[in-house]
Amino acid sequence: MKEQRTASDDNGEPDVRKTYLELLREYHVLEQRVAEARQRALGDALALIVRTMTEYDIDLSQIRHAMPKGKLRKRSRKAAVKYMDPVSGRTWTGRGRPPAWMKNKDPDEFLLT
Repeated sequence: MKEQRTASDDNGEPDVRKTYLELLREYHVLEQRVAEARQRALGDALALIVRTMTEYDIDLSQIRHAMPKGKLRKRSRKAAVKYMDPVSGRTWTGRGRPPAWMKNKDPDEFLLT
C-alpha cells in the first residue's frame, strides 16, 4: 500500500496548515474546472434545444406556456473564487472591495490558476 506524502515542518511533523492550504487551492482549481465543464455541457444542451425548437417550429411563447408556474425565475449563483491568501486561506471572488490582505499588493500574486 502506498504511503501518502504530506508537507512537514522542521521537526518532521506534518504541516497541517500547509496541507490544508494546498488542498484548498486544489479545491478551488477543481471547482473552476467543474464550472467550465458545465458551461460546455450547457452549450451542447442549448444547441439541442434550439435544433428541436427549429425542427418542430416551436417559439418561446409556447415554451413559457408549457412551463410550470414559478419555474421561470432565474437562479442566483455564487460567484467563483478567483483569489486566495496563501497565509490565511481566505478567498475573494474579485467582486466588490478588495480584502485587506490584498491591500497594496499585486493581485496576480493571489490569483488561482
